[in-house]
Amino acid sequence: MTAWLALFAALLVSVPHAINQSGLPSTIGACLWLAVLALRAVFAIAMVLMVVLLVPSTGLFTFVTHWCLHAVVPFLESHLGFDGHRLGGMALILPLALLGVSAFAALFATWRGARLVSEWVRQSSLGPGPQSSLLVRGSEVLVACAGVRQPKVVVSAGALAVLDEAELSASLHHERGHAVRKHGLARVFGQLCLGASRLLPGGQRALDTLAFHLERNADEYAVRKTGNPLALASAICKAASTTPAMGLALSGSGVSERLSMLIDGRPPGRTARRWPRGLGIALTTAAVGMAMTLAISIPALGSSGFQELRANADAPTTDCA
Repeated sequence: MTAWLALFAALLVSVPHAINQSGLPSTIGACLWLAVLALRAVFAIAMVLMVVLLVPSTGLFTFVTHWCLHAVVPFLESHLGFDGHRLGGMALILPLALLGVSAFAALFATWRGARLVSEWVRQSSLGPGPQSSLLVRGSEVLVACAGVRQPKVVVSAGALAVLDEAELSASLHHERGHAVRKHGLARVFGQLCLGASRLLPGGQRALDTLAFHLERNADEYAVRKTGNPLALASAICKAASTTPAMGLALSGSGVSERLSMLIDGRPPGRTARRWPRGLGIALTTAAVGMAMTLAISIPALGSSGFQELRANADAPTTDCA
């Protein structure tokens, strides 16, 4: 049963990568990749605990740890103080340590990034900007949504000089879409999930795809407010040379695909087609359900795993082979 659950979870993590992302509605796409990232995180945690729980009971683990390292290489015990009987337990704790370090590093990087952005905004602020935005210094074309808990739309002096009235209005509405729809929180959640699942491949691509759908969602918000997709496309082109240091800047992820959808009203390429909404909803629902199932099982799994480790640590050692 456990093997089937793990296989199903692995399929749910992998299948969305095969979908043409431009064909998914942006809201469903964002929800899908948030669910995939969450599933990746709980799947990685569950797999690490499964290793801690199941590996000690396997014949291979018993055979390997039966060969006491200090008997094979006496120098390690007599000169360095290593006990070969404990190396098996240390090998099991290592994945837990790697998982903890990765999650902490992601949390610290997220906190540090938010602090740096807040400090940059404070130092660069020139006063109120158009449409309740915040004007910051700089000659580059920068329109961005800064902050997570209380996001602010910031616009550079260079953007005011380069963008015309329609482009500026579309740009500000795009960034306001990020703020109103709490895209910053979604990005932070995705980054933390990525940190907890570094042991699994494909995590950065999943986070980048989430960012692409968030940008598309903000594009749609701006077009709905202004009714002028060409103005937004023109503003994105002018801002494309600007590095999106804010994370949620105008020229963010998937610029070419977004421009094609704004100008032509459809994804680029002859093979681009809209996937059924039901497929995206079904995958999202399945990923959320699997993530919740694994999350509910993690406390019991962790308790059993640590009890197993403690039992192995307290058990008398066998004679060295």
